[in-house]
Amino acid sequence: MSRKTHILCAGLLALVLAFAAACGSDNNSPTTPSPSPAPAPAPAPAPAPAPAPAPAPAPAPTPAPPPAPAALATFTISPTRVQSQQEATGTVTLTTAAPSGGITIDLSTSDRDYARPASSTVTVPAGSTSATFRIETTTVADSKDIQITARYQSVAINVILRVTITPPVARFTVTGTDRGEDKCTLVDNNGDNDCRVDASASSGVPKFYIFTYAIGSSSIVDGKTDKVSDIDIPNACDFFKDRSTGDDNGDKYINVDVSLQIEDREGTKSSVTKKTVRFYPHGYCGY
Repeated sequence: MSRKTHILCAGLLALVLAFAAACGSDNNSPTTPSPSPAPAPAPAPAPAPAPAPAPAPAPAPTPAPPPAPAALATFTISPTRVQSQQEATGTVTLTTAAPSGGITIDLSTSDRDYARPASSTVTVPAGSTSATFRIETTTVADSKDIQITARYQSVAINVILRVTITPPVARFTVTGTDRGEDKCTLVDNNGDNDCRVDASASSGVPKFYIFTYAIGSSSIVDGKTDKVSDIDIPNACDFFKDRSTGDDNGDKYINVDVSLQIEDREGTKSSVTKKTVRFYPHGYCGY
């Protein structure tokens, strides 16, 4: 560039600057520029909802315990009192039904000479909770308590069975040597006779045989310990004297009521059994 051109450009630049300064003045006082308005604050974003807590994992279910094995729960006897030679029934019961194959209960007695289970064991069938069995008793001479035991594993149950003697029942016959059954004959003036009484057919466990001989309101009691014996009537002629008589083809006879009551060894008495027997004076005791 030439020196002349360079000077011309510098002059133009100074002129432009001077003009710009003149346009920007106001009464020659500088003006304070208006502040730019503050930008509106941006709205705060709505807080995001807190996420729901994750559900706690469900606990694993506790497995059910296995069922308890069946055990012996009860043992009963019915009836608990039986007479000699009769039977009772035993019943065993389990806590739960017996498993496959069933459960066998052991049975025992304290005195098999009195009472005993018909078998040494009883089986509760599979699916059942109970079983029954027979208890036999023997002929006994006195009453006694017998312990029957049912046992399964570690459990044993005892039950008492009362075995009693058979109640006494009086039965007898009267037989005369001369005339036969129910016909006695006096043999002397003491009033002795030829008859015997026989209570062998009586049942129970007799201790005393109590015979009574009665004519009308008069009676004589004769207690015996033997089941077969002679008829003993003290002061027999006085007993037979002046009694009404019947006639058997010309033979006079006196009707005597003969009765028997048995008392057993435990003090139990039977009912009274009675029959009418003919006594033929045969010319004795004033007849």
